[in-house]
Amino acid sequence: MNYKAEFPDFGEMDVKIPDWLEDCSWHNDACPSFCNEELDIHLFVDYADPALREMALVEDGRFCVSLLSEIGCCSCEPLLITDDWEKVLEFLGKWRNHRIV
Repeated sequence: MNYKAEFPDFGEMDVKIPDWLEDCSWHNDACPSFCNEELDIHLFVDYADPALREMALVEDGRFCVSLLSEIGCCSCEPLLITDDWEKVLEFLGKWRNHRIV
């Protein structure tokens, strides 16, 4: 999938998604997302403009990291919610290093 096709009004991605994450965006979600099945991780990147966001997490942050295996399950608890892209990269790096070792 491609976030540009699934979310044509999103515009250009303003953050650099790590190359080990695959675009798994789906138009029925609230925003573009990227995942890695082997590492069981799912990153949602919501709209930069809070007025365009649909996610209930608007007040908590633009970026949400969850376990891929829990997406669609009603008990899904985010691992990280933030507006700080550097925190997302730090978290993803630690997650990847922990899972690969």
